Amino acid sequence: MGWICTMVIRPVLTYRSMVWWPRVRYNVSMIELNKLHRLACLAITGVRKMTQRAAMEILLGLPTLHVMTEAEDQSNIYRLMCTHQ
Repeated sequence: MGWICTMVIRPVLTYRSMVWWPRVRYNVSMIELNKLHRLACLAITGVRKMTQRAAMEILLGLPTLHVMTEAEDQSNIYRLMCTHQ
């Protein structure tokens, strides 16, 4: 399940996210991404449903989706700016 989350789900979510990454900073988007990430962490670890998302992220070494999306988009924007100069 961990492989599926990192190699399939994460790239699908971040594909062309440069278009919608400013929305990641809104609370509504963060809440939805956190819910999705929590479900993925629960599926990977198999722990009880009452386990906190932050604890599972630390145990798995996974960054939150909104932080990862924003970081990836910033690196893509930087890459595009460097190639068009």
